[in-house]
Amino acid sequence: MPQQPADASIHRLHEELLIKIKHDPRIFDFIEKSSLDGLWYWDLEHPEQEWMSESFWTTLGYDPATKKHLASEWQDIINQDDLKVAIKNFQRHCENPSHAYDQLVRYRHKDGHTVWIRCRGMAIRDEHGNPIRMLGAHTDVTVLKQHERQQVEYEQQQKRVFEKQAGLLNELEKTADIGTWEFDVRTQDIKWSEQTKRIHEVPLDYEPSLDSGIEFYKEGASRKAITEAVTRGIEHGEPWDVELELITAKGRAIWVRALGKPDFVDGQCVRLFGVFQDITNTKLLKSQLAKQHELMRVTLKSIGDAVITTDAYGLVTWMNPIAQQMTGWMVDEAMGRQLSDVFNIVNEKTRITVENPVDSCLREKRKKGLANHTLLISREGTEYGIADSAAPIISEDGQMMGAVMVFHDVTEQRRIGDEMSYRATHDPLTGLFNRTEFEVRINRLVSDISSETSLHGVLFVDLDQFKIVNDTCGHSAGDELLQQISHLLTQHIRASDFIARLGGDEFAIILAGCDEKKATHIAKSLCHAVNEYRYIHGGKSFRIGASIGLVPVKGQWQSTTELMQAADRACYAAKDAGRNRVHVWRESDQDIQQRHTEMGWATRIEYAIDLNQFVLFAQRIVPVHSSDKKLCIEVLLRLPDGKSGWVSPGTFLPVAERYYLASRIDIHVVERVIATLENHANLSSISQVHVNLSGQSVGDRKFHKKLLELLRQTNADILKRLCFEITETVAIRSIADAASFVDSLRSIGIKISLDDFGVGSSSFGYLKNLDVEQLKIDGQFVRDILTDPMDEVAVKAFVEIAKLRQLDTVAEFVDSAEVLNRVTELDVDYAQGYYLHKPEPIENVLAITTIELKKAHIPLFSGDSA
Repeated sequence: MPQQPADASIHRLHEELLIKIKHDPRIFDFIEKSSLDGLWYWDLEHPEQEWMSESFWTTLGYDPATKKHLASEWQDIINQDDLKVAIKNFQRHCENPSHAYDQLVRYRHKDGHTVWIRCRGMAIRDEHGNPIRMLGAHTDVTVLKQHERQQVEYEQQQKRVFEKQAGLLNELEKTADIGTWEFDVRTQDIKWSEQTKRIHEVPLDYEPSLDSGIEFYKEGASRKAITEAVTRGIEHGEPWDVELELITAKGRAIWVRALGKPDFVDGQCVRLFGVFQDITNTKLLKSQLAKQHELMRVTLKSIGDAVITTDAYGLVTWMNPIAQQMTGWMVDEAMGRQLSDVFNIVNEKTRITVENPVDSCLREKRKKGLANHTLLISREGTEYGIADSAAPIISEDGQMMGAVMVFHDVTEQRRIGDEMSYRATHDPLTGLFNRTEFEVRINRLVSDISSETSLHGVLFVDLDQFKIVNDTCGHSAGDELLQQISHLLTQHIRASDFIARLGGDEFAIILAGCDEKKATHIAKSLCHAVNEYRYIHGGKSFRIGASIGLVPVKGQWQSTTELMQAADRACYAAKDAGRNRVHVWRESDQDIQQRHTEMGWATRIEYAIDLNQFVLFAQRIVPVHSSDKKLCIEVLLRLPDGKSGWVSPGTFLPVAERYYLASRIDIHVVERVIATLENHANLSSISQVHVNLSGQSVGDRKFHKKLLELLRQTNADILKRLCFEITETVAIRSIADAASFVDSLRSIGIKISLDDFGVGSSSFGYLKNLDVEQLKIDGQFVRDILTDPMDEVAVKAFVEIAKLRQLDTVAEFVDSAEVLNRVTELDVDYAQGYYLHKPEPIENVLAITTIELKKAHIPLFSGDSA
């Protein structure tokens, strides 16, 4: 019968099979007993005709609709060896119905893998017993075959493991100091291996018994434990593994590990067997390690730092109490967790999570530390500033075992550090940046300039009427005014601009990224704002005003000193032009020539300091009412001109001030004076040695520190003879620094003289704030005292106020006998001038043993102070 198309009605063989199932119970029974993954019905009269069920093909991965009901369809995908077996079984079944048609065959799945099929069938015969049809069923047994193969592989593996273990056991007894033993319960025979006998330190021909073997164990707990273990093994089948003390045949006490296991037959113990190992060294090592571990645990628990350890995967293994307190995690809660769950750290400024140092430590296998400004946030939200380090724990063979992290609370230290940093860079009165930080910023600005294009601006601001408020209303009012002006200036500049208080009533502003036009606009708005501002105190209103110097910053600036001097000159130019205005600095040919000249002098000054070329001169200061013959001198400075003369101090000292070299000169002079006095044979002949300090030095805290360190190393006999002169105008410009400096010097025995007294308009007011011993009346009041009544009244007033304060007075520029007589009449204590003594090298002056008045002569320099 021809094959029907796949989409036709029911196949004739299928239809025939259904009819036979209804009439032949054997067929139904066959199908029922078969776990079918496919059914086939074969027409033996027409062998090419064969019907296959849909599951027949789906089991093999094929779409039934694409397959024909032909025997050749499945014969093409069956394993050809299996096909031969199937044909052979088919032939035998057809010949003899008692021969079952049942075999395992392999099919090729559509995907290419093998499918194991149990193929069973039965022949359907006609009335003569001849087979005319064949009904068959498929069962997919692929999984079973896989399990069968795995089981075989497992058994083979186990066999190899067993063989390996047996070999290892033999090797172990030879090399690992492990012996074996066996006890026959029925015969009471006991056998020890050679190693077991060696451990017991008995001869190799020694024949032990159960009792004698037990007696080797130390009497007491060990012997009792082994006896009970053997009894329980025989009676209840319990194995044992114990560590006990044993006394060898030679009387040596050792520790052994004894393992035993019973062997039962028909419910009766017939044999005991086991192993025996000397663990004395291991026991000793464990004891030492336990002590060390306990010591380490107690130590880590007691130290003030927090400690966390992790394994090689970053999981917490231990925490000491400090770590538990700071993280908020108890050790039993934290163990096994990722460290990042317990140790939550962020950057205290950005609040961004910081990488855990243990992670990078484990990754890079080296010690790692935390970044600065790291904040630990505990489980409860408490924040700690911390510093830490993490180190890997590496075994001797180089294996990473974990990491240990040590950290501590630096919240308070960080707060103090931040406060100290703030104080070091900020003015305590106004909260603005201070002069030190301004110099850092201006240095950075100059070093970064690379083009001639004006990109920045620097402003120097000087308040016009601050002194009036300070003198009229007091220092507290002056401080309040400075605070208000600081706030006002800050409001009228950009957020990116930098503002600092340089000292007194002077401010500086850096306008970054600002061309000259924009900088001028900002400067004028500042000037206008300060001019419109009124300070109210005690019902009075004060207009302040400001003079502002603006320097456009271009690439021509070679040094910070030049730039600051230009800003300072521009500011004073604004004052000279009438105040309350802005002056923009302009460079002319004369300015260029002057700056080059000054820079040459600056280099020469530095060279003179380094090579010790300055020469110390001295001028005597003479008591006019006392017969004291001891020397009192003022140290003066001279610089050789390279020929046979001297360079006037009026030439190089202004340059030193302008280029911030004055403090270096001052330290140099003080060191030279101290060295000279140390080498002087007769200090008792010297009353006082006056040394001038520049305005920069008085206002420079770094100079203060350096000078005080030098003085503290100086002999007390020299210190009590030193007197430092500071000008009254310097004190006015930096009263707070001057007062603090004076107090520090007085505390170590140094005397202080207020020089050029009377030059400033607030001399008497500032005298109240400075703890000095002496006033030196400025020479302009002394020189014309005979011809100018105002000068005489001034000197008289200065003397009277000094007497009220119990201060000595010195009249400078005494150039005639008449002037000397007049200041003596006005009750001045000391006189100084060319009439009394012409300056000369200090070595010559110190050689003088008595004081003699000399006749007047022509001064060397009109620039000298006396």
